[in-house]
Amino acid sequence: MKHFLFSIICSFLFLQSNAQSDWSLRTNAGSLIGEKGYYFSFDIGIPIVKGLELAPTFMSSSRISQDFLYANWSESDLFYSVPEKEEEGQEITKNVSSLSLLLLLKPLDWLSNWKSKKHEILLGGGVSYSRYTMLSSRYNGEDLVSLGGKVNSGIEPYYFKVAYNYLFTESLFGGLVFSSNGYDGDAVTMLGLQFGVKF
Repeated sequence: MKHFLFSIICSFLFLQSNAQSDWSLRTNAGSLIGEKGYYFSFDIGIPIVKGLELAPTFMSSSRISQDFLYANWSESDLFYSVPEKEEEGQEITKNVSSLSLLLLLKPLDWLSNWKSKKHEILLGGGVSYSRYTMLSSRYNGEDLVSLGGKVNSGIEPYYFKVAYNYLFTESLFGGLVFSSNGYDGDAVTMLGLQFGVKF
């Protein structure tokens, strides 16, 4: 038992001596790619060793309600027709939120001859616990015909995160982030602006 505790203490001291000195708090927001919607996310960068950090991450995204008109196919006339009332259709709203644990690489930290320390690149991925909700309402004119929904949660892959940051000062930075998070067998892809602080 003493040997085990000694190994843990030595490992901890080794990691801390080789780790970055700064933790990071990052927040980003932007739009969904391929769909009408927006997202918000924040994470904490916890240094492990130089150029490598763990990042517990929270993300929430919402798709703007999408309306669909029902089209009728006429086999005899070979054309589509839309309903007489434009209000006939279906409205779908989707929301995804997740708690994730990412492993992020910071390759520029490994370059000792890098002339400018004002640039930062993050590459990584991980796993997330995602919760997905969908609300579907079908209506005919002003009358609600049906209302349905779906809720699903589970462990999903956080496929990737790529970010570039420019350090305005030693503690303030901003940049761009591109990421994709899994949910219910699908994925939401996001592009946004990122701002944060080092402490």
